This record gives sequence, structure tokens and C-alpha cells, in this order.
Amino acid sequence: MKLVRYSPFSSLVEDFFNQEMPSFVNNAANFRSVPSVNIKEMEQGYLIEVAAPGLEKEDFQIDLDQDTLKISVSKESKSEETKEGYSRKEFSYHSFSRAFTLPKTIEISKIKASYQKGILQIDLPKRKEEINTPKRIEIA
Repeated sequence: MKLVRYSPFSSLVEDFFNQEMPSFVNNAANFRSVPSVNIKEMEQGYLIEVAAPGLEKEDFQIDLDQDTLKISVSKESKSEETKEGYSRKEFSYHSFSRAFTLPKTIEISKIKASYQKGILQIDLPKRKEEINTPKRIEIA
């Protein structure tokens, strides 16, 4: 079974929301509305990489509900500048969410996540499958 991305939107709507943010967006939060995701399948498990620069690890929330892994972010930025005769206040709020249906072979208790240099990595180890060795069944 493969790891499947879950999206309630059609590809047309999803493509619209994946467009680049306008250039006037605050630099600290200037990232795509839905960041790019790489999914690698390896012998020992899967690796999900989410490209989300400009965030802190505290901005992420990762939830697992049955076989659905949901990654979400909420980031709010505020700045205020007061000088002679004027003041300027700016704020922005950005959020995104991605959900993936996990295969039954994932060892849920061993899922780990880390965030470094703008990349969120989630390791999804596979359960060790029992080796089917030939066995004779005695009749009682």
C-alpha cells in the first residue's frame, strides 16, 4: 500500500491555492500558501519533507487520527513602528494544512518529526513483518 495525499479539493482549486503569494506579503511569512512536500519510500519506512522556510518548530502542529496524518501551521506576524509624527502597524496571518492517509504498515508509536533549516521532516517507520517460514501443522 502506498502513502496517499488526501485533499478534499479538486486539482483545479488546489492549483489556484498553490500559486505564489503576492510580493507585498511580509517577508517573515513569505512562503507558499501550501508548501511543497516530498515523500520518499525506503526499505525501513517513509520520509515526508515539507519545505516551509521562515517558520519555527512551534508553528507546526502534527496530528494523527486513525490512519490520517495532518500537518498544519498557523503563523501571525505583527510589527509596530512609531517615529516623529506618525506610527505604522502591520500584521499578517498565514496558515496551511496538509493531510496524508498512512498505510497500515506504519509503526505509529515510532513516528518522529524534526524541523531544521526550513524543512520539516517526518519519519514514518514501517512495522517489521514476520517472516513466513514453512511450518508443518500437526493434527491433534
